[in-house]
Amino acid sequence: MQPFHVVGGILHRFVTRTNGKTSSALVWPASMQYKLLRTAHVHRYAWHKSTTKMLQHIREKYWWPSMAVDVDQFVGSCDICQQAKDPIHFKRNKEPLHSLHLWMAPDSLWVRMHADLFTVGKKRKKGARVFAANDRSISKLVELVPIPDTKAKTVAAEIVDTWICQYACPKQIVTDQGREFCKKINR
Repeated sequence: MQPFHVVGGILHRFVTRTNGKTSSALVWPASMQYKLLRTAHVHRYAWHKSTTKMLQHIREKYWWPSMAVDVDQFVGSCDICQQAKDPIHFKRNKEPLHSLHLWMAPDSLWVRMHADLFTVGKKRKKGARVFAANDRSISKLVELVPIPDTKAKTVAAEIVDTWICQYACPKQIVTDQGREFCKKINR
């Protein structure tokens, strides 16, 4: 069997998949490779895939001789992926946690609140826990509040007491989606 064949006037190549089956992949021209790489990596539904996942995804339908090298170089040169890499997480999982989201500046105060938790001190268990909230978008106001624990109920109470009751109820609350921000609070 020849590795290349023409289907409807378009050049294809027979490729063997990881499951051992052979299928046909479109031979992608060099002049269009960058556009395909960009779409497969940066498109809003692509989520900045890792080199491995992106290569698997593209190989499902396309082929060109230097595909693996090109995908590796493209992902390695992506500024957003490089910024999103958490060194500790990356050593364990070899993939970024998520892609960074660039927020557009709103046109008025208190539209969006950014919130996070962090620990002060060298030892996490003995250090003071701090709830941080700010209106990064316009005022740059930051509120730092010591809290006794990081339970969802405590964090929710601080959002209400420290932010909503004092300023306004924001249209958006942006977090890192940690458990303390995402858990359901039972009354």
